Amino acid sequence: IKDYLPFPKNLIYPFIQKKQYGFSVKVEHKGMTHLFTEIMRVAETKPINLSIDIEEDLALIQYTGGTTGFPKGVMLTHKNLISNTSMCDVWMYKCVEDEEVILGMLPFFHVYGMTTVLLLTVMKASKMVLIPKFDVEAALKTIDKQKPTLFPGAPTMYIGLLNHPDIGKYDLSSIKGCISGSAPLPVEVQEKFEEITGGKLVEGYGLTETSPVTHANFIWGKR
Repeated sequence: IKDYLPFPKNLIYPFIQKKQYGFSVKVEHKGMTHLFTEIMRVAETKPINLSIDIEEDLALIQYTGGTTGFPKGVMLTHKNLISNTSMCDVWMYKCVEDEEVILGMLPFFHVYGMTTVLLLTVMKASKMVLIPKFDVEAALKTIDKQKPTLFPGAPTMYIGLLNHPDIGKYDLSSIKGCISGSAPLPVEVQEKFEEITGGKLVEGYGLTETSPVTHANFIWGKR
């Protein structure tokens, strides 16, 4: 982690880690392992001009457990990701470029979070507020302070927020649109969440092979 931190945080981080967790991880580098900082130091400073076939060239191999639980590498091209992100953008037609604030609590190693949070944020030139791991109180405090307008999540997240005894102490009115995925969304959760926030919470469906969104209820208009 310290390799990604600016100076002097990169020097202080190991001491904070040891104080907070009681240990500091020492990573040994040997063989074909290369330090990120060393690669960046010797890297070419001029932009690399690559010719990419967006329809055929892979952007990434996204792993999914599927129905069998055995990891499968799904080959997603640049066009796959661009197309699905564009569809999400059109679906959220009331969102304004450079004005939205997207709450990121979904993991980016999962295609749902990667597309609906990471890639959509980049496409909309929006602000992204990250919470590394879902925590109910941290989420409520973040929403109250950072005022996110969009909140892609899962039913367990919305249920967790609704069940917090102090939810009424936080201002959640900034939220105007939420998409729930990964599991069925109970109607009573949808109705209660919309009542408290004033925003819209709808259910979507997708799979890793489709980058991932294939179906979603309307946020605005007839549902």
